[in-house]
Amino acid sequence: MVSYKKKILLQAILVCFFTFISTTIWAILGFLPNNSWMPILMHIGDFSWFMMHSMPAVIYLTFNETIRSKVVLIFGLAKKKFKVYSAENFLT
Repeated sequence: MVSYKKKILLQAILVCFFTFISTTIWAILGFLPNNSWMPILMHIGDFSWFMMHSMPAVIYLTFNETIRSKVVLIFGLAKKKFKVYSAENFLT
């Protein structure tokens, strides 16, 4: 398999992994009775929801060079390239 196809597949697997974990936790919480440890499970569910919605951006920025370069340009984080002129450039 070509390297870019592997990267795309890995991106899809990672994004789906976080979505699967979050939805599984929330589905399980719907069937559990209210006990003294329910607030702990709710915090885990909230954290998984946060990860489900924040990790795709991190994954795309990590694996996708096109998206990463566009974000760098949008936020103005690209290094400024200065062209150095010498006297020889002006004389020729």
